[in-house]
Amino acid sequence: MDDPTSNANWQIPKEPMSRVGTKKRTSLLILYLLLSFPLGMFYFMFLVTTITVGITTLVIWIGVPILLLTIVTWWYLAAFERMLAMPGGSAFAKTWAIV
Repeated sequence: MDDPTSNANWQIPKEPMSRVGTKKRTSLLILYLLLSFPLGMFYFMFLVTTITVGITTLVIWIGVPILLLTIVTWWYLAAFERMLAMPGGSAFAKTWAIV
């Protein structure tokens, strides 16, 4: 281990692992990762369900408002996801700047 050409020293951590959650940025990233999976599953199930129902009921014209509501909701969900990803909180202002 005392050999200067040995690669065994790279495995020794500089800080104890118990301090990882105490840093603000690390805690926020862990929280974002824990929230992103359930939110992603909800987004997927919601969009697949509403798009399928909207397309199948398009023949009797009920699907048009369902699809329009899906598009508007999709827009707000994307803005919410941008707000989670950007800590500045200006996602809604940037989203509606297009309109």
